[in-house]
Amino acid sequence: MINIWDKYPKQGTHFEAMQDKVKQHTWTYYTYYGRDRDDWSGPHTIKASTREEAIRKAQFEWMGTGQTVWNSKMKLVDNQ
Repeated sequence: MINIWDKYPKQGTHFEAMQDKVKQHTWTYYTYYGRDRDDWSGPHTIKASTREEAIRKAQFEWMGTGQTVWNSKMKLVDNQ
């Protein structure tokens, strides 16, 4: 009898395993402190396959710091 769990990845989820096969792009973005956009920092870089994923990853990375990701400044840098 075959153990069905041998067919699945040992670590992580199926989504994480498939992300290794997706082409990752480099995105650059800026953050600002609070609500005023005059206190900004950057540029920061992040790797993601789409712009939406890059925004989500950047927001998760800066969560709880008081910094806000400036979504309109998210630009594609490296399209490899």
